[in-house]
Amino acid sequence: MSDTIKAKTVRLFRNGNEDIKMQLGLLIKSALVLKGCKQSGMFFAKDYELSILADLALRTKLCLSVLYSKKGRHLVFIYRKDGLLDYLGSDGAAVLLRRYGYEGERLENLFSRLRKRMSDFYNRDGEFPHEIGLFLCYPLCDIQGFVKNGGKNFLFSGYWKVYDDLEANLKIFEIFDRVKEEAVDEWLAGRTLYEIAV
Repeated sequence: MSDTIKAKTVRLFRNGNEDIKMQLGLLIKSALVLKGCKQSGMFFAKDYELSILADLALRTKLCLSVLYSKKGRHLVFIYRKDGLLDYLGSDGAAVLLRRYGYEGERLENLFSRLRKRMSDFYNRDGEFPHEIGLFLCYPLCDIQGFVKNGGKNFLFSGYWKVYDDLEANLKIFEIFDRVKEEAVDEWLAGRTLYEIAV
């Protein structure tokens, strides 16, 4: 997150009421997907945030899937269906998904397996499902590098751990920061989450 976004959000979190804090938190967590810069994102949300996200999905082109829930906290996966399907259907991603035991092309089947893997992990009955990087549309080379290196020996850690093509990924991260900043500026100017979503 850029220093500009950090400064703006720190001021709002210090001075804002709970509703403002909640809306701003949701915006920052979902801005890249809202603005169409990324096909998917994942974050934890509380019960009342989940209801806002569900309404957001109904009023926009976004989709929502809860991957895991416990004690009023939900691991939310927000995505753009067509873009996610295109990525997961690409040759490299499809091969890697099959290697992790995912079958078929229907998102609900893929999410069902991912929910099981997440549940196993959070209930200490399995390892973390590193294939989540596929669902988050990370570059295949970085997903493979992460798995091969056990999350170590990366070139840079930003929105994901970079194992290849550092220069290109740094440019992408700069774009992501700029898009987040623009989304926050739009929100500060009075636009709602629904209006910010493209």
